[in-house]
Amino acid sequence: MPEKISGLFKQRLRWAQGGAEVLLHNLNLIFKPKDWPLLPLLLEQLVSTTWCLLWYVSLFIFIKSWIVMGYPNRISIAMGALLVATCLVQFMTALYEIKKVDDTATRYLYWGGWYPIFYWIINPVTTQCWLCQKQFGVLSLRSKLLGQVQIGE
Repeated sequence: MPEKISGLFKQRLRWAQGGAEVLLHNLNLIFKPKDWPLLPLLLEQLVSTTWCLLWYVSLFIFIKSWIVMGYPNRISIAMGALLVATCLVQFMTALYEIKKVDDTATRYLYWGGWYPIFYWIINPVTTQCWLCQKQFGVLSLRSKLLGQVQIGE
């Protein structure tokens, strides 16, 4: 796990790039029955990328409803509560399991609650950055200065 947010961003950008490239390269596995055991890996990446894009749609709906109505709509609140409940169940399960081998695991209680927020923001942003770089040729300042294509070459 990277120690800084910039390191986490770079890591997630590499993972978004790698996952998407593997997905695009191996889409033909759908037509080869002998390779069907690999389909869960492709499905996970496809669902993850779709989730990232839908995150922007739901964020737009949430902000729009808040501006128009003056308060967030009930669906947004219910989905947020479901995400928080899911996160808490996952975190408590992980804490229970790690407590078996590490007695000091409770020191992660404070930061464990913040990790999903950073993940839920950084993951869609890095996926969108990769898609923009790949589809529209948007390059980083570093790659423009060096005359290199950073991603997709």
